[in-house]
Amino acid sequence: MAERRIWGDLQEQMKGLSPGSRRIIARSSGHHVMIDRPDVIVRNVNAFLQPQKGNRGCPLDGETELQ
Repeated sequence: MAERRIWGDLQEQMKGLSPGSRRIIARSSGHHVMIDRPDVIVRNVNAFLQPQKGNRGCPLDGETELQ
């Protein structure tokens, strides 16, 4: 599974393009995460909106999270 490792490494590198970026890997989900895991979408849209509402940035900025 060298391709999967390379893909993961490239995805990790993409986080470096923005200081506030995060990578979220939704377990038990395919490409249609909004159908397979809507809980992940709702949780993370809310976390994304917090800084927009004047709160501090998400403490997980720059991290990779497995949900």
